[in-house]
Amino acid sequence: MTLHGFMIRFAAVLVLLLNFTGRLGAANPRLIGYLPEYRLDGFRSSQLHGVTDLIFFSVILPADGRIPERLIAPSHLARLKELRKGFNGNVLLTVGGWERSAGFGRITATRSSRYKLIRRLAELCRKHHFNGVDYDWEHPKGVAELSRYAALVRETKVAFNAFGGLVTVAQAGWQNLGKELYNHADRIHLMAYDHVFPQATFDKSHADVERVIGLGCPPEKIALGVPFYGRNRKGSARTYAELNSGARAKESKDLIDGFALNGTNTIQRKIAYTRERKLAGLMIWELGQDAVNASALLPGIVREMSKRQR
Repeated sequence: MTLHGFMIRFAAVLVLLLNFTGRLGAANPRLIGYLPEYRLDGFRSSQLHGVTDLIFFSVILPADGRIPERLIAPSHLARLKELRKGFNGNVLLTVGGWERSAGFGRITATRSSRYKLIRRLAELCRKHHFNGVDYDWEHPKGVAELSRYAALVRETKVAFNAFGGLVTVAQAGWQNLGKELYNHADRIHLMAYDHVFPQATFDKSHADVERVIGLGCPPEKIALGVPFYGRNRKGSARTYAELNSGARAKESKDLIDGFALNGTNTIQRKIAYTRERKLAGLMIWELGQDAVNASALLPGIVREMSKRQR
């Protein structure tokens, strides 16, 4: 066997082992929280208590396919460094997102352009101690772009195996990203909170998860997304902190002032389903929307998830 052939086989075995060990981790659900750069000011490390994976949002990919010279502003890196002093979990970096994904089409079009992006991301992760990347292409169109997306995830995973980096993917509930992508991604962050009003009911989230499992994604790779915001029939949004404060502290309702949200009872039901279905865990969009007083959602989620792990 040639050295090249040996390396290919070794990489394939390594991917299988990593996928297997990742599945074993489903017995201890992850608590994953996104934090956009516009929430950094005023956010405290104490607000990360119980979070296992912090995902910083996000690298913007311009429509011309150019990879920015600076993927993250130095001031944001400095702020993240401060937040991480008391945080022992994983920190991942989102690439893309809503209105930030325009460059995916061109960047994924060729192997060389994909490699250029992957190399830059690997350098950034190594230098600034990120544990991996979270791709959020909203949204690939057609078979060709879906195939290129799968190639990007596969090639990123192979490259990141050199330093144990994670590769996760954010997915809308209606999407089918394909078995190849599901096989190579470490985790799928299922955005099961973007339906028509009311946008994040238990039944809609349950249907999203079961649908994606039916498409070939292992349940132990799926993190169920829950919202820390509310939305009304007109599409306007308010943070949980705005909707549930003062006299309404710890209110369990899923509708406040015409805004649909997830109250504590619904979130507890979703946690129970996450455990029963042996999913990867729970994903939050996004941590900066939570209240910082007695009405905060996160502490209750941490308690509930810890209780159910005993």
